[in-house]
Amino acid sequence: MTDTASGSPCTVRRVREEEWELVRDVRLSALRDSPLAFGSTLQREQGFPPEEWRARVQRGASAPDSATFLAFDPQGACLGMAGIGQLPGDHRFQVWGMWVRPSARGQGVGREMLLALLHWLRSRHGPVDVHLDVNPQQGAAVHLYRSVGFEFDGTEEPLGHDAPAVARGMVRQARP
Repeated sequence: MTDTASGSPCTVRRVREEEWELVRDVRLSALRDSPLAFGSTLQREQGFPPEEWRARVQRGASAPDSATFLAFDPQGACLGMAGIGQLPGDHRFQVWGMWVRPSARGQGVGREMLLALLHWLRSRHGPVDVHLDVNPQQGAAVHLYRSVGFEFDGTEEPLGHDAPAVARGMVRQARP
């Protein structure tokens, strides 16, 4: 995929099972860079054994109800990661773990990943509502989500690992 609006090429594709170390490194970089953007912590995920990372990546690579996507520059460097999956015990789908390396922000990489997630979901599950949680202090993320049809749904929860921070729910209604 190429983001023609910005002219910045990036390739976005579903993760491969053998890329568990890359996914681990990108996820830990995301948690290090933007701790208030995620519901987990660097300390927690640094403690995951290789088996946990392999299992996560296997689900992201092949599960019918969840997927993890990576974005790459033309030289093959990973620019970011995002996932989508069905919530346990629920029929809702949720975007999670969206992150773009600081050096690639503002170039359309996040938009390309988000569109890839939405396309994957629609091609496998038809038109369904899609949910996500965002720290409203992450203005660029809020702007991106709104630009593809997400709206705040009125829900808000403490971020958990940082009491003053909150995560607000957003939803993109199913489109025929």
